[in-house]
Amino acid sequence: MKKTKTFQAPLTSSRQPTSCSLRMPVSSKLFLTAMAVTVLGFGAVAKAAIVVNGNFEIQDASPADALAWTGENGTTIMRLVSGGVSGTAGALISNTVPTSAAGPLRQNTGFAGGDAATGGELYTFSFDSQRTFTNGGVFQAQLVARDGSNNTLGFPINATLTLASATFETFSQDFTAPAGTTRFEINFFAITGADAGSSSSVVIDNVQIIPEPSSCALLLGGVGIVARRRKMRG
Repeated sequence: MKKTKTFQAPLTSSRQPTSCSLRMPVSSKLFLTAMAVTVLGFGAVAKAAIVVNGNFEIQDASPADALAWTGENGTTIMRLVSGGVSGTAGALISNTVPTSAAGPLRQNTGFAGGDAATGGELYTFSFDSQRTFTNGGVFQAQLVARDGSNNTLGFPINATLTLASATFETFSQDFTAPAGTTRFEINFFAITGADAGSSSSVVIDNVQIIPEPSSCALLLGGVGIVARRRKMRG
């Protein structure tokens, strides 16, 4: 096993500690304060709650309805009190009608009260799903970018999952929000084929849209470079 050594500078009693605040120019302190505010701002962006109730833990009017989501009918599209990842709540979309699409189970993040999105930024859309298909059944996850007036700006993600999964699998895809984007519409469909006995049954959990971490790290890195240059000039 490779050992990692930690080096610590020896402490001496011959020199009294010097307060940095006494020696730091006012302009430098103001700059560091601005940096701290910037870092905190990026931290808030990284944790932005764009999707509301993405884990379906909060019910709406009834246990079969999920707060901030629409499309539930209490039977084939519904909130599950249990049945999601690790036995927590989830959402079910089930369809046995030939050549049809059940759904969508939908959330418009603007109407739901989620944090605003920003056009041109990188995001990650992800969710967990457990899927049962027979005779041509599939599952579709669609993401629509919309502006402040709810106009459609594009479809950053339109994914069709054709393979069943007895356990929960995570779908994750990065995308760039079109210019002018302030909100997203999330749509989930259970789609059947034309063959007799075709069915699609999917349980969804942990739906998220989050800023891509690398973009925040890049911005923070730029702040760090500016700080180092300023220190060298001082």
